[in-house]
Amino acid sequence: MSTSPPRQRIDTEMQDCRTLAPDCLEPIISFTSPLDACRWSVVSRSFNDVARSNAVWVKSLPSDYQNLVPASRSTFPLKDLYLSLCDHPVLIEDGRKDLGTIWADYPINARGLCQYKE
Repeated sequence: MSTSPPRQRIDTEMQDCRTLAPDCLEPIISFTSPLDACRWSVVSRSFNDVARSNAVWVKSLPSDYQNLVPASRSTFPLKDLYLSLCDHPVLIEDGRKDLGTIWADYPINARGLCQYKE
């Protein structure tokens, strides 16, 4: 019984990974940081489509983000809205935090479980 060379096996595994259905990819990517979601987008077209989806980016925004956003930005894709808010922060929690500090307070560990800091 012959085994595949390591490089060929890795290429095959990556090909299998790139063909995952968006329904499988979306929950995985949505539990990563916004930066990691952007990194995932270069893997393949299907990863890019999922990484740009609103379902992934809504989890990166505050739950009341609609109240923070001017009407002119309300129709942006949520990824664009997130990036725009990072470039032009809106202070939240009585001016103590902006959107860029949210992920610093709620990091995701390797298993995808939230570790909340007190």
